[in-house]
Amino acid sequence: VKFVDTLGEMLIPEWEEIATNLGNMRQEKLEELAVSVIDQYDIETTGYKPSIVIARDTRPSGERLKQTLIDGMNLLGTKYIDFGYLTTPQLHYIVKCTNTKGQYGVPTEEGYYIKISKAFS
Repeated sequence: VKFVDTLGEMLIPEWEEIATNLGNMRQEKLEELAVSVIDQYDIETTGYKPSIVIARDTRPSGERLKQTLIDGMNLLGTKYIDFGYLTTPQLHYIVKCTNTKGQYGVPTEEGYYIKISKAFS
């Protein structure tokens, strides 16, 4: 499980433990973990409707992990966009494009290839 901050950067290392716990969490314990994280970090949830970008790699565990994440987001009423299979750099790019409302580029896999190809011309 990879968390990316709102500008497509890596999150603070402290969140890696949360990602590990999420990846190893039994489905029936998901709500308990979500409530615990929200309480521990004093995350404001009233009136806040984030949009989450998700994707997975080709590891066999990816589908289960992604479905667990989707179940958690559905539990919390969170809007998400599933991009299927992406590399980590592609995911970072799409997050940044999404959260800069397209100023950084087009938030698609094709947009990533266009942006990267222009970096070498």
